Amino acid sequence: MTNATSRTTFYVLAAVIRRAGNFLWLFALLAVVTPEELSQYGLLQSWLYLIGPAICLNATVAPSRLYFDRVKPCEKAELLSTSLSLTMVMSMASLCVLFLVWLIIGWKDPLTEGQTGVAVAICVYTLCNTWNEFALSLSRATGDLAVIGLGSIASVAIGIPIFLGGVFISERTPITAFCAASSVALFVVFAFGFYRNRQFLIPLKFVVKDAQSVLAFSAPTVAHILAIAVVNGSGRWIGAGNLTLEQLAPFSFLSIIAGSVTSIPLAIFDARLPDMSVKFAAGSIDSAILIANKATSLSAALVSAFYMIIAILASTFSSLIPREYQFSIQLILLFCLYNLLHVLYVRFTNVMYGLKLTKLLASTSILAAIVAVIASWQLVISNGVVGLALAMVVSIFVQIVYLAAILQQRLKQFRSAKTKVVSTVP
Repeated sequence: MTNATSRTTFYVLAAVIRRAGNFLWLFALLAVVTPEELSQYGLLQSWLYLIGPAICLNATVAPSRLYFDRVKPCEKAELLSTSLSLTMVMSMASLCVLFLVWLIIGWKDPLTEGQTGVAVAICVYTLCNTWNEFALSLSRATGDLAVIGLGSIASVAIGIPIFLGGVFISERTPITAFCAASSVALFVVFAFGFYRNRQFLIPLKFVVKDAQSVLAFSAPTVAHILAIAVVNGSGRWIGAGNLTLEQLAPFSFLSIIAGSVTSIPLAIFDARLPDMSVKFAAGSIDSAILIANKATSLSAALVSAFYMIIAILASTFSSLIPREYQFSIQLILLFCLYNLLHVLYVRFTNVMYGLKLTKLLASTSILAAIVAVIASWQLVISNGVVGLALAMVVSIFVQIVYLAAILQQRLKQFRSAKTKVVSTVP
């Protein structure tokens, strides 16, 4: 078994374990929450996906690509240390400002319902998740599989016992207990990742040149991440404004499953990230794209197999699914189509990250977000939760078409420039 195959197998297994843990989380939530509270959980995940990258200008993503552009160990250490400094300072400062604004406005949103304790718990959860993302990004770059492995089991081994204890012993609200439990698990992974890679991070440094490089790469991706958060989360928020939380429960239920399925292509591409990044850094674009194509084929096959299993289980054990969460065949087919399109989306975004075309990636995502909001608003009125899922499919399809067109044009330019350079060599 080759090193790449072993790494891919490990990442996929880690993702399967992590997502199996998510299903355990789902059962734990279903045991203690109402359909309305489950929809609040969906809103929380939308918030996390939306605000997490923004509070640090997504500096957490930079190490996984820029690390391979550095040659000397001291240069790698300066880049990673600077990235961590940016992540920690910006995330803490941003959340403090957001919390103060929330207090001043006194907004009673559907998630916190005006409760200060819940808002604090969400802020801490967001901060720990951001630092955890840095630890995972760093580990992908350095090839530290131990951190990836811990990240796959920490949520269940640490999070669920604390969550259940918080609900049944401390009598906390499910949202507060979930945030507290997840915060502990995420911080443990961050601390372990920091310790494992301490040779790069101690002492913490801040190199202006590296900071500029990190922000030039990562800042445009914030628009991309925010736009994709709108694509993925607009359905929940628009649905919450047009449907009751109980009516939204089947959509929230399948959204959790679909979110778990998205980890399959992400894990496969994460496993091949070092190989692709080395090829991109060396200018071997076609070799990098070949790796991406193989990862795409494997991802699509696994996603299809997963949904076949889900469909069989849902039809066989439909009586075990609570009435409030039962879904139509149209709804699950739309989510399956969305996840298959997501595989292509991951393929295109990884190639654009490798080519450092983050500004172009942002523009395509903004277009998809606009489509998602308009489609969600129109389709929810006539089709309810099915309309929300259809809007997700339409918006990601538009983005894929736009990404494919732009990427094809840029690849022609890169290859043409490379040909000219070769032709000038005597």
